Amino acid sequence: MPGKSPTQRIEELAKKVQELETAFEKHRAVADLQLQRLEARDGEHTRTEDELRNKVSELTAKNAALEERARHQEKTTDRGWQLWLAALGFGFGLISLLITVALQLKK
Repeated sequence: MPGKSPTQRIEELAKKVQELETAFEKHRAVADLQLQRLEARDGEHTRTEDELRNKVSELTAKNAALEERARHQEKTTDRGWQLWLAALGFGFGLISLLITVALQLKK
């Protein structure tokens, strides 16, 4: 069997080049789709990250407000106890005074 003629060889090479071009275009199409999906996923992750960052900021602000309110309530509670203690001291002093006056009047 003699070797292939140059025309046959050219036709085979042209066919192979055509097959490679087709395969390359398919690969390019698949790569483009994957790239689009990755870009969409990246955009979604960026949006989610921004939303989470905003939520963290909101929660940080709420936490600061709650801490401030807790400090205020703590001060109010301390003042309330101080007022109760003062009222009790005044009450015991008044009772003591009344007892003393009662005892003085009995004499």
